[in-house]
Amino acid sequence: MDKLFGKLLVPPKFEDENETRVARLLHTILVVFLALFTVLASIAVPTADAPVAAILSFVVLILIVLAMLVLLRHGHVRSVSIIFVAISWIYLTSVNVIFGGTLNPGIQHYTIVTLMAGLLINGRAALVVAVMSVLAGWGFHFAEVNTLLPESQLSPTSIDRALSLTTNLTLTALLLYLALDSIDRALRRAQTENAERKWMQIKLEEERNLLRTLIDNLPDLIYVKDLQSRFVLNNKAHVAFMGASSPEELIGKTDFDYHPTEDAATYLSDECRLFKDGKPLINKEETSIDHSGKSYWHSTSKIPLRDHHGNIIGLVGISRDITMRKEAEAERMKVALERKRIDLLKEFVNNVSHDLKTPLTIIKTSLYLLERWDDPVKQHEKMETIKHQVHHLERLIQNILTVSRLERLPHVNREAFDLSRLINEIIDYFRPLVESKQITLEYTQSDTPLILLADESLIERALMNLIENAIHYTDAGGTVGIEACLTTESAIISVCDTGVGIDSDEIDKIFESFYRGDRARTGLNGSAGLGLSIVKQAVELHQGVIDVDSTPGEGSTFTIRLPLTVSEAN
Repeated sequence: MDKLFGKLLVPPKFEDENETRVARLLHTILVVFLALFTVLASIAVPTADAPVAAILSFVVLILIVLAMLVLLRHGHVRSVSIIFVAISWIYLTSVNVIFGGTLNPGIQHYTIVTLMAGLLINGRAALVVAVMSVLAGWGFHFAEVNTLLPESQLSPTSIDRALSLTTNLTLTALLLYLALDSIDRALRRAQTENAERKWMQIKLEEERNLLRTLIDNLPDLIYVKDLQSRFVLNNKAHVAFMGASSPEELIGKTDFDYHPTEDAATYLSDECRLFKDGKPLINKEETSIDHSGKSYWHSTSKIPLRDHHGNIIGLVGISRDITMRKEAEAERMKVALERKRIDLLKEFVNNVSHDLKTPLTIIKTSLYLLERWDDPVKQHEKMETIKHQVHHLERLIQNILTVSRLERLPHVNREAFDLSRLINEIIDYFRPLVESKQITLEYTQSDTPLILLADESLIERALMNLIENAIHYTDAGGTVGIEACLTTESAIISVCDTGVGIDSDEIDKIFESFYRGDRARTGLNGSAGLGLSIVKQAVELHQGVIDVDSTPGEGSTFTIRLPLTVSEAN
């Protein structure tokens, strides 16, 4: 029991400072009342005017105070405060009714109850208690005037008055002390908070200066913009890049005030997208022009700036100069292209030297035999062999010249010509070769005129290479077919054969320069691997495309599509 009372007499403490203050104030008042009721219960003497029930009432009050102390110990601070104020007001009102209404000196205790309501609960509770007390006082007055209040059978004795005066003074002094102590604590807390606030301001100022020093000495361009993409903060590097005299000069300005309109519009578009979806822009590589007109490459990141509610209020931008890196990359690319060019040149020299050596050797051998044979038939055969190899050398040299021309050609020279006439001329050129190989060469011509606006020499070289390949890879008895037509959008030319076909793993390679499949190496034409490469370049210069459909052992179909309306911007 002693241990329980010891715990109840110790002021409670909670995590919330304000709750702890109210709990300790209420605990002090309850302990005082507990002591007061205990003393009154011990000295009260039962008489005719004060029966034993009076002593029991003090005991009940003691039990109520103990119950409230237990609740207070368990953290029910607000509930105990309301119960205490309510019981105090009800008890005071009942005592005033018994002891004469407004004539009772204890009616002044309403002021104490009001003060306790304000200290323990809040100002609104004090106002409610004050209004109820005023209404109770006027109610007593009205009842006394109209003799509605029964005359009290108990008249206060001298000890009652002394006890009332003691209680009144004790509670008044206690509440005054607690109120002054609460005010003193509030003042000390305010002084402490003010000192902490000043300290925090000093720390924030130091951190702000540190941050400002940091961003001003970084080489990156750092800036902050509002939702209208106006500058609100800039570091020294950004001020120098813009050509401004101070950071304040940039405030309120936009990119349109310092950058070309096209660049500024791009920056604004990125920022509007960022403000809309909230997704940061990270390491976007873009060009920028400084105040002197010098061009730079920047890696730019823009991050949304949000307030404490999470709403976007602007952005933070950082642009890093990567000009040297981009120049180094361009230089490496240039070196890689030059190395590739050298490798291609070596491969070209090797292939061409081989392709030149073979027909020259055949011609040399044929001339040697031609000088020593008197047989006209054998002489004729060797003459045909020489003619064939001369033709091959002529075609090889023509392809080499075409490749050289395509590399230096800035654009195609477009002139109108009859596509059917050109195809018929090519067929006449290859007719002796077709007859010697005993194959069929067919041309399916459209009924409408095939007038094409293009570079006739390039189209001629492309078609000659396609048709010659088809003839070369078609065995005796086979067929080579040519079709040409015009649609509303393009000219379509197809060359198909019934030859050996192309393997699927070679189709993506046949248009590469100097590529020759196994069949080409075993052929009699000694191709340097330039024919189909020339075809593709010539078609692409006309903004056209070429497709291949081939089945090994059945044949191949090459289809060229040239647009009738083209853009010279390409």
